[in-house]
Amino acid sequence: MRRMYIHEQPDWPRLHWDREAVVDALADVRHRQGRLIGRMEALGFDLQRETVLGTLVEDVVTSMHPASRAGCDQTSSTSHDA
Repeated sequence: MRRMYIHEQPDWPRLHWDREAVVDALADVRHRQGRLIGRMEALGFDLQRETVLGTLVEDVVTSMHPASRAGCDQTSSTSHDA
């Protein structure tokens, strides 16, 4: 089955959803997000910034079409020797 992106929905941008179907999952994600933010704050600003950047890069790479991902597998590696 082909993945459908949100902008490919027939009613885009007028989206409709079943609130009862997503409320528990959304609450869980928000809770996990808060815990993650708390852990990142404990890391310190520079490492926090690097972690956010690494996550953004990983999101972009994994969202790319598989054919255009060739050679991008090592994009998210960083050096901590500096």
